[in-house]
Amino acid sequence: MRSIFELLCCLRCNSRHPARKSNVATIREILAYFDTATEDEHATINVFLYNTLINLMEMSQIEQATNRVRAPLMCPLIDRYALAELQTTIKSLVSARSYGAVQSLRMPQFSQLTSEPRVDANQPNLRREGSSNPLRYSLRECSQTQLELLLQLDCMKYWHEYLANTKLGCLPPLDLRDACTVSTGGCLRLASWNLNRFTLAKARHPGFREIVCLTILRANIALLVLQEIASLDVADMLCAELNSPMLPHVRQWVSQHPPSHVPRWCVATSNEATGAMFRGREYALFLFNTTAGIHIQRTGLLESSNASQSSKLFSRSPCSALCFVRSSRIILVSVHLKARGLRNSMIDRTVSEVEHLETLVQAFYDTQPVNTHLIIVGDFNLNPLHEAFDGLRRRGFLSVLDGSQSTTVSTTTSNTVPASSTINCPSSSCQTAYDNVWLSPGLTRGDNPSHLVDAFYTGSGGVIGEGLRHPLIPDDTGAGANGFVSDHCPIWFDLRIL
Repeated sequence: MRSIFELLCCLRCNSRHPARKSNVATIREILAYFDTATEDEHATINVFLYNTLINLMEMSQIEQATNRVRAPLMCPLIDRYALAELQTTIKSLVSARSYGAVQSLRMPQFSQLTSEPRVDANQPNLRREGSSNPLRYSLRECSQTQLELLLQLDCMKYWHEYLANTKLGCLPPLDLRDACTVSTGGCLRLASWNLNRFTLAKARHPGFREIVCLTILRANIALLVLQEIASLDVADMLCAELNSPMLPHVRQWVSQHPPSHVPRWCVATSNEATGAMFRGREYALFLFNTTAGIHIQRTGLLESSNASQSSKLFSRSPCSALCFVRSSRIILVSVHLKARGLRNSMIDRTVSEVEHLETLVQAFYDTQPVNTHLIIVGDFNLNPLHEAFDGLRRRGFLSVLDGSQSTTVSTTTSNTVPASSTINCPSSSCQTAYDNVWLSPGLTRGDNPSHLVDAFYTGSGGVIGEGLRHPLIPDDTGAGANGFVSDHCPIWFDLRIL
């Protein structure tokens, strides 16, 4: 056992590829021993691995001084497969954390194999709670939740930066204007969110995944339309976390706010990419809780991906979803229109795409039954007060947001979470009111009782501008912490289903 532990301590920060096989073999030997060890030996192994983890991170600081390229999401200290097995081994330390018990155990005495600093629970300097070694002090102050999140992070090299910048567990309660329930006979909360190049790597990152899932749960969202999804595999990861929470804050929220019905989250996606985005393809995603009575029958692109670029009306094709909510038949259309460009250099194309939405509306009326509702939702990249939307207004469509609220986050603000659930612009028209929802006349509640057929908009909607940061998300420089999950805020609105 001692030789295996000593070998683990000697894992190098560099030469990652040559060391891959030996790293994996080492971890597997430890795991094999762990399976046959006694309960007392389990505790000793856990203590050793905990201190080894600190040692590895101290070694990473030495390497960091010579490493000018920072890529926090793609820089594991040791092979990521070996790290995954190491995380499994120290799970019992994470789930039953007690600093007093850890320090009371005696560690085996090891011979000095390297010149690297040896971490031992019996050494006096480990018991000091001073700031001479910020990394070691930060780790010893970690809660169970912190350790669980850190152990799920693929990179180890910059943990000390995350810990130094902020503390975990600082997610404030989400205080929306109106309560919303998704039980039968209640309201239904729908939302839209541009997740800004949300790749599979981001979905695997515990910070990104935790904020997305927590926002859904805390806002009581029953259906979420997502733009800028870079991989269809993202959908399965989000559904798995919502149905069977594994991340600590998500588990904690579900434990403290148990749902009245067991959630069954499903997803529908555009089978083809809606278009291109920076260094990749973009897909539309519809995430919904079937317990709320939601069923999506099919999705489809409104413009063929094989059409020539010159003949397309939209830079990214709108994606429609035929959605049934109990007795209501709704066509949801997710849009991500052309960005206005630097200094509004492309705003003419943006305006043109907004105006072509009227063609989409006409096609809806020509092909759908009279009792079908139309909801156009997503990132329009244009304020709803712009005259380009006059065609929708003439047809009786209602804008959920009035254009006075920004739907983007500001990375120039402090690292504290905004206190308000909406972000108001000083003027009546906000230049960054990009995301919005447009509702067909049948969903608007007017004086005519015939409008109240099977569903209507309650008048409640807004922008979620808080709880969108996470300490494990790199900031906009890529090297700090407490960054935003996206440069867009989620928007929401409530429907009453009769």
